[in-house]
Order: sequence, then structure tokens, then C-alpha cells
Amino acid sequence: MLETLFPETADPNDPLSTGALGGLRDVPPPPPPPTPAEQPPVPPGVTPEPGAVLTAIPGVRETSHVVDVALRRDGLAVVEMELRFASTSRYAAELRYRLPVPPGAAPLSLAVCAGDDGPCREAAPGDGAAYHAAVVARPRDGAPAPVAMLRPEPGAFVLRAAPLLPRGALRLRLRYVMATTQHGGVVRVALPPRPSDLRVVPAIVRLRAEGLLAPALQGAPAAVPVEVDPWRAIEGAAVVPSGGLLTLAQRQPGGTARV
Repeated sequence: MLETLFPETADPNDPLSTGALGGLRDVPPPPPPPTPAEQPPVPPGVTPEPGAVLTAIPGVRETSHVVDVALRRDGLAVVEMELRFASTSRYAAELRYRLPVPPGAAPLSLAVCAGDDGPCREAAPGDGAAYHAAVVARPRDGAPAPVAMLRPEPGAFVLRAAPLLPRGALRLRLRYVMATTQHGGVVRVALPPRPSDLRVVPAIVRLRAEGLLAPALQGAPAAVPVEVDPWRAIEGAAVVPSGGLLTLAQRQPGGTARV
């Protein structure tokens, strides 16, 4: 009787085929839960290092990291960066950003800008007192202009900025110079990776070659900006035209470079 009512089964103890698994073989597994926005995914083998790059109160994170690399014929590269930070905190914040740089890199300028389109202030060696005042300032006393400082360390620049206002944003604009390498008629530049801090974002990288040919970025023609994960090095190259590069001694008397 059961076989007549339910011809799709031959098991009188399972007339509805509830134990049949054949029809479930092609059912895809449920998708994994989304990754929280504050914890960007990292690939296997990369260990997250919270605080290795950005140090600040909870709620502060990097939201944009733009890099512009200019290769030059004189054996130097000029790197310009704009870093944007935002806060969801109810409190004013100070931030510290440890940026790895190539050996021998020299800072040229640092500026801090209020908000997304506010005025910018150039950092200066004598800004210690102004920076301390910005750290201890209270927003209820009026919105103080942010102040930034830079301290070189072996293999890194340590950038500090304050105040980042509650639920506000600020930008850091850094410019530095570094030496390139040349081998076989190809000029190369490499910016070291950043540790996989969960509060930093991938870099949007542009590369220009001044007086050089066939610029390449991350192994591909540098025609458009490239997104580079924090844990990867930024690598650029260009071909030297006939005539080669100028040497350090040829660039300027005394062997110093002018930017």
C-alpha cells in the first residue's frame, strides 16, 4: 500500500524518502559568514599583528593608503603617500603609525590635514610643544587643528598625529626620497611590506617613470593604479634609455642628490 501511495520509494519504513541522500549531493554548502569590516581577511600563512603598524584607541582605523612612486634618471625615486584615518570613537584620539621604508630613505616633508578637505599643516622640527597641546586639547574648547610629527627609526618612519576628533577624519601626506638599483639596463625600486595589522588597508599604488621607458608595477605595465595588500612589497621597474643613468657624483658636486 505504501509503495502505491509513494512510488518514489521502495522502503516501507521511509515512505517520504527522508533518509535518501542522493538528491542532496548537488546542494552547495552554505556560504561562510561575512568577515567583519574591522578585520580584513589575510591569506593562509600570514599572521595578523594587531598594533604592529597603527596604534590608537579602539575605533580608529586607516581607511585609505595611496602611494605615488616617481622613478628618475638620476638613480633616485620620490615616494609620495596620503594616508587617511577615521574614528568612530566618542573621544578625541592620538594615532601612531609605524611605516616601513627602504634602507637609506630620507624624509622630505610631512603634512597633516583636517578631515577630508580641510586645511593642511606642515610638520616642523620645533612642533613638540604644539603637538603636546594638540594631544591634551579638548574638543569642547573648539576644534583644534591637528599637528603631526615624524621620527626616523632603523627601517621605518614613525608618524604621530593628534587630535583625531570624535567621529572625524584626518590625512597624513608624506614625501620621501630613496635610492633605486640598476642592473642590466633596468632600474628597480622596492618598498617593504607592512605587517598585517588588522586596522590598515591595502595600498593603491601609482608609478611614473621620468625619462625612463616601459614602467612596470608588480610585474605588469604601470598603466593604471594597482592595489597591493599590506603584507606584500611594492615593486616597480623601468628600462634605461640609451645614455644610461647619471651617477651620484654627476648629479651634484660633492656627490649629494638634489630633489
